[in-house]
Amino acid sequence: MVLNLSGADKMKHVEPGDFIAHLRSFQGGLETSQIHGKVSTAYTVMRALDGAQSHYFRWVFKSRAFIGELASTTQQLRDGQTVRFEDICSLRLPLPPEPEQRRIADFLDDRVARIDNIIAARQRQAALASTMPWRKFDEAIKETDLPQAPFRRFIRFISDGPFGSAFSSADYTDNGAAVIRLGNIGFAKFHGEDVARIPSHIYSQFPRCQVQPGELLIASLGDENNHAGRACIAPTGLGPAMVKGKCYRAITNSNIATAEFVQICLSSGTGRAALAKAGTGATRNMVNLDRLQSTRLPLPPLEQQRDFAENFREHERDTGRLTQSLTRFIKLLTEYKQSLITAAVTGQLDVTTASTRIPE
Repeated sequence: MVLNLSGADKMKHVEPGDFIAHLRSFQGGLETSQIHGKVSTAYTVMRALDGAQSHYFRWVFKSRAFIGELASTTQQLRDGQTVRFEDICSLRLPLPPEPEQRRIADFLDDRVARIDNIIAARQRQAALASTMPWRKFDEAIKETDLPQAPFRRFIRFISDGPFGSAFSSADYTDNGAAVIRLGNIGFAKFHGEDVARIPSHIYSQFPRCQVQPGELLIASLGDENNHAGRACIAPTGLGPAMVKGKCYRAITNSNIATAEFVQICLSSGTGRAALAKAGTGATRNMVNLDRLQSTRLPLPPLEQQRDFAENFREHERDTGRLTQSLTRFIKLLTEYKQSLITAAVTGQLDVTTASTRIPE
């Protein structure tokens, strides 16, 4: 919601209970206003006539029946095909007596709110579960009296990607060597869904930046959600690849550390706290090479590093199974909510006698 400081005379007035449809609405783009205001002329404002309760039609417009009917009036709706007011007017909608409309709307207000509360609780549970492996790792590190060492002891080589005008996004191609960017470096996980590529003749100009499978990839730049210094391991099957600016590639000193432990440690809360002391920048934290190599991290014996890493991955697998179960539950509950709305507004469900057994 924004404050309109210009062109107010060119906008459309909206009252509470009015329906607002964008020209390219689709599956939920038709909404009910709760306030007095104005909208752009690109929107269609609709108001219920006498005998039609906007409270009821708020749910009609969220039902599968309406969405299916609307989809049948236009082609390529998912691609943004214009939804005209004339198309909406041509649809046949359920119109029970007003007392029944009110009963249906009150019923759905109550039941859908309960379902949404359950969904929100399960989403919070899933979000909390996703942090469990990291919390367990940090707790295990904290409970163990471990020596610490500067990061330079963990590695035998480190290099950053090329900066400046070495190449730009204009040089990217569909084929060629992979360019590893900040978005590819997750928390002990490589994100390969969106890998840029450059021609081989540009790639060959940067031998120090070229990445081999099993090497550490470290992000030098971060924000409030993705801290600077998080790390992952370059996967096999990536092919020719190199790091871009603000990304580091490092080779672990196998006599001192395992790459698996280091990527988890750098990505954990323990690593974040240590790296925060080394970072610079007010809005986006950055860790340069000198500060990164001076950062002190826990350095257990190799066998203990493997135990820490294996325990982390075991917790991660447990969490993955729990998250999958919660995701399936949320999906089923969302489908049930939609079915309940459709059944109620189309008269397939008698709301005066219905018992949905939804907990408070």
